[in-house]
Amino acid sequence: MSIAVRIAAVVSIIALALWVGSMAGFAFLFAPMAFSHLGPTAQFATLIGDSIIRLDAFGNVCALISAASLCILIFYNRRSALSILGCIALMYVLSAYEVDSILPGMRALQTQTPAYEALHRRSQEVYGSVLLLGIAALAILAARRTS
Repeated sequence: MSIAVRIAAVVSIIALALWVGSMAGFAFLFAPMAFSHLGPTAQFATLIGDSIIRLDAFGNVCALISAASLCILIFYNRRSALSILGCIALMYVLSAYEVDSILPGMRALQTQTPAYEALHRRSQEVYGSVLLLGIAALAILAARRTS
């Protein structure tokens, strides 16, 4: 394996790990802690919405870096690189849906209403799907490294 391929693999792993790690940190640490301090208030909803928008921007950068690195890996292990690129593409699309469709809908509603709660559930499902796809991409990268 050439040095360029090794560097591309490391860069891709780091970019994906940062993206997935930031999402997990938000979901399992920051959001619950913010909720415990602010409760189901408009201030909490604004804080979480703004955080998701910033996480999305960070994720877009990580996706671009990882995808660019994977383009080098396609020549080394086409199937796993394409599988990971597929995961990244789905993560990107779902994140865009979250930020461009779900969040504006939630911001237009008052918290603790049935319509808001329905969008919140959808947001959780989409966010969870992005996180699981990221974990899957990392698992494929890890499995590729051991084979």
